[in-house]
Amino acid sequence: MICGANNVTAIATFGQARTEWLRTFLALPHEIPSHDTFGRVLARLKPPALDQCFRPWMASVVQLTAGEVVAIDGETVRWSQARGEGRAAIELVSAIA
Repeated sequence: MICGANNVTAIATFGQARTEWLRTFLALPHEIPSHDTFGRVLARLKPPALDQCFRPWMASVVQLTAGEVVAIDGETVRWSQARGEGRAAIELVSAIA
């Protein structure tokens, strides 16, 4: 989920609404990608490979101080299960410090 966007259409809509802010740290020579492009890119991600990159990156940017509270929330993404394909539902865990 990106800022409450839980599908590719919502991700593209978020990008369009926040284009100027995103330009402060991203080069956007072709503007915000369409929801179809987000869908194609996300479909090609391999969860283990993403995990190998994501965990070290998060470890490098997170610095907890003594006594800081970390809120943890979990949920299941609706309609993400595909029994016919043998795919379990997507489980999300969010931690906010």
